[in-house]
Amino acid sequence: MIIERDRNETTGKYEDTDSAADWDDYQIYVIGQSHFPYKTFSFNGTVTVFTSPDSSFREIANAIQNANESLYVNVYLFHNLYLMDHLLDAILNRSVSVKVLLEGDPVNGIDDTERYIAEQIVNAGGEVRFMINDDDIHDRYKYDHAKYAIIDNRSTIVMSENWKNTGVPVNTSFGNRGWGIIISMRQDVAAR
Repeated sequence: MIIERDRNETTGKYEDTDSAADWDDYQIYVIGQSHFPYKTFSFNGTVTVFTSPDSSFREIANAIQNANESLYVNVYLFHNLYLMDHLLDAILNRSVSVKVLLEGDPVNGIDDTERYIAEQIVNAGGEVRFMINDDDIHDRYKYDHAKYAIIDNRSTIVMSENWKNTGVPVNTSFGNRGWGIIISMRQDVAAR
């Protein structure tokens, strides 16, 4: 647990009067929470923005098709069989290392479609893990509600929608309204 005092907005420094007043306005952060100021930076690469339902499937599918070495996916729900097919193609036809992390206890439980997708990825040679909480394993967070992917340690997809037919639809005439961004760098993402 981290306890952080507010900083003086003018000076950017913590108040230090050696009194209890220094701690009047503090925030408690637990594992997974943080308070970092935003930063600007430049890089050599591209940024692609997209929206759901308009172009999310096309952009994500293209990004997966461009994977050559590794593809790490972390999503709350994964029910889109078409995206599964793209992951399977990456594993079977390009020998891409595919690892998927899913929420192990989503609201209403794990859907049969998601179980099927997980099984197909594992059978093809990929890895799938579920964040769970049981007697031997304790998840750090109530829910793993992330929606991102890292491709070849050079591209990152971050989005608002789950990998479901309504969040990333093939048919763009329906679906949830959402957003996404793909940042592709010439150097490794891990190096940043």
